[in-house]
Amino acid sequence: MRDAAFESLVCQLTPPLQRLLSALPPEICARVREVRIRIDRPVCIVLEDGVQFLSRSGACRSLPAGALTMNAAAFDALFQKLCGYSVHSAQAAICAGFLTLPGGHRVGVGGRAVMQNHAVTAVKEIGALALRVAREFPGSAESLMAETNNGTASLILAGPPVSGKTTLLRDLARLLGSERGGYKKVLLCDERGELAAVHNGVPQFRIGVNTDVLSGYPKLAAIEIATRSFSPDYIILDEVATQEEARAIAQAVNCGVRFALSIHADSAESLRHKPQLLRLLRTGEFPRVVLLSARPVGAAAARFDAQALLE
Repeated sequence: MRDAAFESLVCQLTPPLQRLLSALPPEICARVREVRIRIDRPVCIVLEDGVQFLSRSGACRSLPAGALTMNAAAFDALFQKLCGYSVHSAQAAICAGFLTLPGGHRVGVGGRAVMQNHAVTAVKEIGALALRVAREFPGSAESLMAETNNGTASLILAGPPVSGKTTLLRDLARLLGSERGGYKKVLLCDERGELAAVHNGVPQFRIGVNTDVLSGYPKLAAIEIATRSFSPDYIILDEVATQEEARAIAQAVNCGVRFALSIHADSAESLRHKPQLLRLLRTGEFPRVVLLSARPVGAAAARFDAQALLE
């Protein structure tokens, strides 16, 4: 049986790449996390348990010798298609370092930044793409329901990249906004279009029958709109990275809103060096932080009480 999430990404690529990736064995397709493409370098297939290289015949190789490479023209054709043949229209997302494809798949974009007034205004000489497969695993957040005291407490998920934070938050939204969670009013702040993958107003993932989505809004604007217009029981958002975002969350907490959110970290020590996290913990609304491991995806490596991290 072919993997639907992987096929959803592959069908959005250029035909030569589609043919080769579609030829991979089903057991490999189901394990693909990312496809990494650089100009004139081997195409990498990132699996759950390591890295393989895509051969010119559509198979995986353990070594880069003989692997497929893409020249500048083939790379540009792929990039143009990923941008919907309108690089100009996608410029804001490119400057932020990513594209979001239908189905919630994220494409990291690497090149040379053009700076003006300490801000990235354009990206030139693009030569690297990291295509991340978006997957949903219904039931994967069941254990997190206990961490939220069955929908009565806020929660922080921490973990390194590709540890399952987005996948778990998506499924937690589904649980909280469905019968399992008592049909809580859930608001997804989906800044990058990965949590719900809304297309023509309809989420492409299962996010709960009483869950609403603000897609593409910056977190600060989304939190304000959510609290003023949707009276949510829970706001769910991904990758809290700044003090300003933490401040907005703290203000919403004072209005009685609960949160489930994620933050990048890979250890207790790195958690203690996140000022936005410490600000959130001091609100008293987040009693626990769940730290995910890199493997397997979505597995909890440790749980920390807020007070332990603040000491």
